[in-house]
Amino acid sequence: MLLAFGIVYFVWGSTFLAIRVGVREVPPFLLAAMRFLLAGIALLLRAIWFWKQVHFTAQLSPEENLRRLIPAVTLIVLGVQGIFSSFFMSALGLKTAKRKPPTA
Repeated sequence: MLLAFGIVYFVWGSTFLAIRVGVREVPPFLLAAMRFLLAGIALLLRAIWFWKQVHFTAQLSPEENLRRLIPAVTLIVLGVQGIFSSFFMSALGLKTAKRKPPTA
């Protein structure tokens, strides 16, 4: 239990640092889209891994399949759509509001 808490603490805390560094290098909308895409891919890989654990042969119920695949596919679609939207906005010359980087 303590190890799980430590992992959550580390991952949760590192996301703030990653966002702070990422926003300096990548536009915020594109960064959010990339995060959605990575999360969707991770969930999809987890669903495939679970299916592999039952040797690809077990008859999974439709409820189980949908419970695992809908979030993964939704995040992947949102991520890809966000990336395309970000590139489209940059092609049109639209930019998000400029703001000063946070002072450390």
